[in-house]
Amino acid sequence: MSDTNEDGATSSGSLGYRRLGLSVLQAFCVGPNSRERVLSLLQQISASELLLQTAAAADAISLQQHATTEAEQEAAAAAAKRAAAEGDTDALADLNLLLTLLLSTIKRCFDVEELRDSILAQTEMRPLLTAAAASPLTAIRELLAQQVQQIAKKGDSGIRYLWNLELNRQLISLLGDAETSVAMRAETALAAVCAADSAPRYVFEGAFFGELQRLAMESSDTISFRVLSPLIHGSVQHESFFSALLAASPQMLSRLQQLVENNKDPLLQANASDLLSALVSVSWGADYAVRNEYPERIARLIATEEDVLNSQTLLRLLCRMAVERPSECTRILNAEGGVLKNAIETCLTSSSKRHKEEGIVCWSILFSKPECSATVLEQLPSSADLVAEAVMDVEDVSVAALRAWSCVLQDVKDPAVLPQQLKRTVDSNLASKLLDCVLQRPFPEARQQCYELLKALTVDAEPMQMLFASEGFRQLMVDPSSDTQYEVRLAKHAFASAACAAQRDWLRNALDPSFCEAFFKYAEGGPWTASAGRITCRLCHPGTGEHAQIHQLVQNGACGVRILFVLARAFLQLLVRLPLPRSNGKQVFAPLDSKRRITDTGVCITGIRVVIYLSCGAAAARRTVC
Repeated sequence: MSDTNEDGATSSGSLGYRRLGLSVLQAFCVGPNSRERVLSLLQQISASELLLQTAAAADAISLQQHATTEAEQEAAAAAAKRAAAEGDTDALADLNLLLTLLLSTIKRCFDVEELRDSILAQTEMRPLLTAAAASPLTAIRELLAQQVQQIAKKGDSGIRYLWNLELNRQLISLLGDAETSVAMRAETALAAVCAADSAPRYVFEGAFFGELQRLAMESSDTISFRVLSPLIHGSVQHESFFSALLAASPQMLSRLQQLVENNKDPLLQANASDLLSALVSVSWGADYAVRNEYPERIARLIATEEDVLNSQTLLRLLCRMAVERPSECTRILNAEGGVLKNAIETCLTSSSKRHKEEGIVCWSILFSKPECSATVLEQLPSSADLVAEAVMDVEDVSVAALRAWSCVLQDVKDPAVLPQQLKRTVDSNLASKLLDCVLQRPFPEARQQCYELLKALTVDAEPMQMLFASEGFRQLMVDPSSDTQYEVRLAKHAFASAACAAQRDWLRNALDPSFCEAFFKYAEGGPWTASAGRITCRLCHPGTGEHAQIHQLVQNGACGVRILFVLARAFLQLLVRLPLPRSNGKQVFAPLDSKRRITDTGVCITGIRVVIYLSCGAAAARRTVC
C-alpha cells in the first residue's frame, strides 16, 4: 500500500522508499538555496531515498529508449511508476524533466557543505555512492565526481574525509571513466590530493596505489596520462612526494617517458611533454632527468625526423631541460651531433614562416634565464641578431619575435646582467627596430608588444636616450592614430610612465620643454596635448641646416662619407660656438690646452640620431643632435 503526504511525498510499502512529486521538486529548485530549505526537504525524503528515486528515473528512461517489444514496453512502464510519486501523472508524462529536477535537487543539497558531509557520512549512502560511480547515466557520475573534487580541495581534512568514507574507491572508478567531463573532475580531485602535505601517507599506501599503478601501466594512453598528471603535479609541489613515487614505482616515470615518445598522438605527446617540462622545472626533477639521460633520448628522437616541425614538442622540451640545467646546457645543445643547435639555426635562417616561428620560440626558451644565455650565445652567436631582425618580418613572425624578446627582458632590472653580446644587440639593433615596428605596423598585437618591450627597455639608458632624441619618437607621440586600440593605448601609457620614472631628469634636460611637459602629462594618463612640431634640438643653431641635412641624407640612403662630412662640419661649428676663457672680463681667443680640452667625445649614428658627448674644463655639457 502507498499513501501521499500533504507535502507531496509518496510512501510506498512495496518499494520501501519515499518519492517526491514533480511540483515539489520544481518549487525547491526554483527558490533560493539555503540550509533551512534543504533541511525542510530532507524531512520529507532522506538523501538515500532521493538517490534511489533518481536511479529509478534513470533506469526508466533507459528502458523506454530501448523498448521495442510489448514486454519491454511493459517493463519500462513499471519502471516509470517506481520513479514517479503515486498519482503524479505529470512526472510519468515527462521522465526527463523528473530526472533533471532530481539531479538539480541533489546538487542543491550538496551545495550546503555542512549538510553534504553529514549526508555522505550516512552508512546507507555507501552502497548508493558505489552504484552512482558505475551508473550508466553520465549526469549522476559527473555529480559524484564534482562532490569528490570539492571535498579534495579542502586539503588534509578533505583527504581524511574521502578515505574514511572509502570515496577513494569511487575516485579510482571515476578516473577510468569514458566520459571526459567525469574523468577530468576525478583527475582534478586526485591532483588536489597529491598536492597536500599528507599525500604520501594516503596515496602510496594500501590498495589505492595498486589501483593507480594498474590504471597507469595497463590502461590506454589517455587514462594513463590522467593518472600520471596528478602524480607529477604532486612531485613538483613536494620533493618528498617525488621521492615516495620513485620508491613505490619507478616504472610510473618510465611510462611518462613512453608517452613523450609517442608521436602517433601529437596532442597526447604535447601534454606528456608539458608534464615532463613541469617536472624538470624543479631541481629534483631536473636531476632525475639528467641522471637518466632523458636529454640524449629525446635528442635521438628528434634526429629521426626529417622535418624539425614534426618534433617541435620535443625541441621545446629539450630547450627547457637545457635552461633548467645551465651547467648541462652545452652538452644538451650538442647532444646527438648538435641536433638541437642545428635545428634552431636552421629554423632561424629559414625562409619558411612556420620554421622561423619555431626557431624563435626555442630561442626564447633558451634565453628565458640569464644563467643560460651566455652559453647559448657561444653556441649560436648570430641568433640574437636574427631574432631582432625578425621584429620587422611578417606579422606572425614579428609577434613571435616580440614575445621572445619580452620573455628575455621582462624581468631584467639591471641591463648589466645581460651578456655583453646580447646587450650590444639590444642597444644597437633591437631598440631602433621597435620604433620602426610601432611606427610602420598596423597590427594591434605587434604594436602592443612593442610598447611593452619599450617599457622593459626604459631601465637601459643608452638605447632609450637615443630613441627619445629621435624624430621617430616625436612622430610616435603626436600621431593620434598610434593609440586608437584600447590595449595598445594602455601599453603606450605604461611605457610613457616607465620612461618618466627611469629617465625623467635626462628627458627634462635633453628635450624641448613644451614637448617634455606634454610627455610627462601623457605619462600620468592624460591625452597628448603638444603640437605636432618637431622636437627642438638644443645643439642646432637657428642659422644652420645641418640637422635637416643629416636627416635627409640618412633617409635617402646616402653613403657614410657624405654623412660624416656634414657631421664634421657641424662639429667644427659647435667648437666655434663654445665659450672661451675670459681675461680681465674680455673674451679672448685661445687654442685648446690641457685646461680646456674635449675630454670625452663619442659619435654614434643610429638611423637619424647622432649623440655627441662633450665636456669642457670643469663644466660638462651634454649636447644632443637629432
